[in-house]
Amino acid sequence: MDQDRQPATVAMAAPQRPVTALGRTADRTVDQTGDHLSLVLHVAARALAGRCRPRLERLGLTFPQYLVMLVLWDRGPTTVGELGAFLRLDSGTLSPLLKRMETSGLVDRRRRPDDERRVEVSATEAGEALRGPAQEVEAHLRAALPASSLAYGALVGALRELAEPEGTLTAGPDVRPPVTTPVTAPALTTS
Repeated sequence: MDQDRQPATVAMAAPQRPVTALGRTADRTVDQTGDHLSLVLHVAARALAGRCRPRLERLGLTFPQYLVMLVLWDRGPTTVGELGAFLRLDSGTLSPLLKRMETSGLVDRRRRPDDERRVEVSATEAGEALRGPAQEVEAHLRAALPASSLAYGALVGALRELAEPEGTLTAGPDVRPPVTTPVTAPALTTS
């Protein structure tokens, strides 16, 4: 062996503790990124959709289709514009989604007789038939909430307030966000 050559060394990385999606390590310390509301909400929304996926697949629904059906089950026939406003989806996302749902026989889309510029979406018989089995999805999500988390009603209420467009009045946790033109909050006066 040549004396100028040194034996090769292998760098060993320090063992790392497993890290969860929110930056928590096995010993529950929190990385700074895990404290940002935007990040936590995004990760929680993705996790929620993932938890729903197996149950929704059994019903033949994707998560976005399930959200559309929830609105239709709660509100009845709804215009495409109202659906988009409620779900915060633009027409480029919503139209293909509704077309696939119509092809699958879950919804009907019809022009309103009083205003043919507006298209109304309603659940078909097949779509309505999924309402009962879909209740299992919501029950599963409620059961998945950690015991230490906020009460379900308080959590939903806080998220509804967060979802309100800026400058609108919040009607409380049991009232759904407005689908039509929002009410503007009165201007604050200082004395």
